[in-house]
Amino acid sequence: MAESPASAQFIAENKGLPEFRHVALTALNAIVNAEDGPEKAPAGPVQTLAAAGSYERRKPFHLDTEQADGFTRSNAAQYFSVLKQQHPSVRMVGLPGAVVTGQGAVVTSDERLVKESVVEFTAQGRPPDGFLASEGGYSMKRRLDARIAAPCVLAKRPWYRNYGHWLVDGATVLALTAELIQAERLKVVVGQFGSPRMRAVVMDTIAQLVPGATVLEHPDEQIWQFDQLHYVSPPHVPPLFKHPEALRRVRIGFLGAGTGMAPRRRLFITRRTAGNRRLVNEAEIFDICGARGFQFVDPEKLSLREQAVLFAEAAAVIGAKGAAMTNCLFCAPGTKVMLLSPADFPDPFFWDVAPTCDYGEVFGPTVTAKARGLNEFTVEPQRVAAMLDAAGF
Repeated sequence: MAESPASAQFIAENKGLPEFRHVALTALNAIVNAEDGPEKAPAGPVQTLAAAGSYERRKPFHLDTEQADGFTRSNAAQYFSVLKQQHPSVRMVGLPGAVVTGQGAVVTSDERLVKESVVEFTAQGRPPDGFLASEGGYSMKRRLDARIAAPCVLAKRPWYRNYGHWLVDGATVLALTAELIQAERLKVVVGQFGSPRMRAVVMDTIAQLVPGATVLEHPDEQIWQFDQLHYVSPPHVPPLFKHPEALRRVRIGFLGAGTGMAPRRRLFITRRTAGNRRLVNEAEIFDICGARGFQFVDPEKLSLREQAVLFAEAAAVIGAKGAAMTNCLFCAPGTKVMLLSPADFPDPFFWDVAPTCDYGEVFGPTVTAKARGLNEFTVEPQRVAAMLDAAGF
């Protein structure tokens, strides 16, 4: 259940402190092990939730980049050559007195910005939400909006408002910490959602994975300080790393041991109501797929649980590259997962979501002039037919 602001001990602290404070970007290892100096941030016990190791991805059975632009062709060639992926462990670290702001940025009590909590921003040379670039690091406001006394697990990460990122970033954290949350009655901190649909998805996830947990919804613009914050290192770091144990725990959380049915469905996933990256000639492409036994599916009309079961029963899935295709993490090994992508968007996110599936992708020319990766596009019907032939449908 979501907790009201009043019970979260909201405060306003403006007692003559300077408007901004400087924070140094610091890797979690340095914070825990004091690798960058003799003074170390107060940190509680460190617990390994999922071990370091490696996993293998299947080479795409069909990859048509002929109509992709040069940037996409080059990056796709690089991405899809990485068939074996090394990954670090996922650890939970206690950070007493830490503050959270922006899209899950964590600052320790001794003014260190946890690098892993903002890597999606810093990897692009951007200041994280809620921070200004300053010499040798970043600056943030000193004002506190809330002090949270109860122990909490942070399940808020950059891009949390996106359905796909919630599944691989937020849901994985909950799946890995579910037993601890229940045993120690930890509260769960998530973002504050403007979209009622996304909020429902998040609350459904929490009810499924950690039933009965108390939820605190953190607004991006506020700075909350926690007496006891449990920070989990990212189970997903783009572009290529999604911890297999974290994904497995999410699947088990929604499906148990399985649906009891052999994969048999053929799904065509529409993106017609999306705000970007729409397949302009979707009707034409569906005619081809429909003739081969694919059913038209609009995921926005289904609950998260219903989507999980549907994808678990799929022998084949095809659709425009977008958040709904993250549901392929629920697919059985060997499922044919086929992406239709704009010429300017080489992101391998969905190949990595389902590394045991058979993956195919066809790129098509863009028809709008938006930012890279957001453009509407078309795909030539004969190219889709060739991928379906290669998949055996």
